[in-house]
Amino acid sequence: MTSLTRRGVVAAGLALGAGSGMAAAQPAAGGLALAADETYWAGIAAQYDLADDFIQLENGNWGIMARPVLTAYERHQAMVNRRNSYYSRREYGADLTRVRARVAANLGVAPEEIAFTRGATEALQALISGYNRLKPGDQVLIADLDYDSMQSAMAWLKDRRAAELVRIELPEPATRLGLIDAYAAALDANPKVRLMLLTQVSHRNGLHLPVAEITALARARGVDVILDSAHAWGQVETKLPELGADRRGRALYRQGPYPGHRSLHGDRRSPSRRRASEGPYRHLQHGGLSGHGRRARLSRGHRNVGQGCAADLSAASLDRTPAGRSGRAAPDAGR
Repeated sequence: MTSLTRRGVVAAGLALGAGSGMAAAQPAAGGLALAADETYWAGIAAQYDLADDFIQLENGNWGIMARPVLTAYERHQAMVNRRNSYYSRREYGADLTRVRARVAANLGVAPEEIAFTRGATEALQALISGYNRLKPGDQVLIADLDYDSMQSAMAWLKDRRAAELVRIELPEPATRLGLIDAYAAALDANPKVRLMLLTQVSHRNGLHLPVAEITALARARGVDVILDSAHAWGQVETKLPELGADRRGRALYRQGPYPGHRSLHGDRRSPSRRRASEGPYRHLQHGGLSGHGRRARLSRGHRNVGQGCAADLSAASLDRTPAGRSGRAAPDAGR
């Protein structure tokens, strides 16, 4: 009897997608060739302790921590518990600075453009509610595959900013050109759109949008873009500046980092970046260490200081070279 593995299920799903015209919308992880590479996936799986009574297909809530990340998590938890407020008041800031620099380097942005939050939803709500370039009668654009909480946050702008909400349905089967054309048509049909939400990798069906191309056509029309990258990091090999979006919210937990740890990013060169933030999350300044409250720092210390280990492991898992397939343990960049 043929054994059933998660990779086999994924490969079969990709094969069906390719046969139905969805090849151009495959995940950026490498498509059929990588899905069938059992040596590569065995090296990844070897770093995880998994339940053997079911096959985990969902990556919601949080990702299972790889063994080296779990070890770092437990060590940092013990250290924070031992050193208590002495650590939080005197040592945590330096550790967080190092972690922020490591995460920023992984994403290809400046450290001062990164702020840590307690959740991907909070990160994106901070970006959406803080966007203050709308005037009554302007439009904001979302799509049916965007995350529900983010659609609700964009709808919030209707009540608070008197903006009109425009919602489109993305074409199925999806192709790269078809997706670009769908957004171009929506922007042409709604010339008052000033802000657009894009979801880099959909939580519903894994659809990977051609973000750079869609952002380029949005900018040509004077439209700002907020990018939901919650499911992208660790799955899509793209540095943030290459995507072109003005602001991004990411989850740092899907590929094995600590539960409950996410970030937001704002391009310091963007005109909207230079405007004063508004909304309920206005205290979240770049760098996450604003003097206007401590909410940006509420992610627990042991989660933050081990983030370098998780970032290294994520980068290693995306390395397709022979050396990158060795299943080596990532170094710990924390204390």
